[in-house]
Amino acid sequence: MKAAALLANEHRKPWVLDPVAAGSSQFRLNACLELLRLKPTVIRGNASEIIALSQAGIDMGPTKGVDSCHESMDAVEAAKFLAEASGSIVAVSGAVDIICSSKSITHGNRLVFVHNGVPMLQKITATGCAVTALIAAFVAAADPLHAFDATVSALSVFGIAGEMGMELGQRSCFVADAFD
Repeated sequence: MKAAALLANEHRKPWVLDPVAAGSSQFRLNACLELLRLKPTVIRGNASEIIALSQAGIDMGPTKGVDSCHESMDAVEAAKFLAEASGSIVAVSGAVDIICSSKSITHGNRLVFVHNGVPMLQKITATGCAVTALIAAFVAAADPLHAFDATVSALSVFGIAGEMGMELGQRSCFVADAFD
């Protein structure tokens, strides 16, 4: 991961850090902090992961591996701090997605709340990884000056897709039919 991040930076390509279960062990936290020092374009995590990164070493309560023990709104201040400290765009996914950046990225602090999505998304394994991949695709396709808007767009699209999938799934006996 470190080699990929260094290569992306060398070629001025955007990259996204997903600090999976950053607060679950000191090993994971240290690995995420090492990658954080390489200046990702976007950091996308759940509330517990963002809080763990922003408070590195300060006990903010328990985490549950990749699952969040916090609501996304609990991480607003942590996300703002992390954006300022890292210079990265920070996206917190949850019931309400939070995207923020510092002055160093957009010439002004930005904070957006995305209310698309359904509660079911938080119960499906790997949705965090999927939304991180979508953010990476949107940011890679965007002008570097529009990485913040690309991140907001990716989270909006993901949430709307969840809403559509839920609606289609409710009309079918099998939720999997919604993804055909």
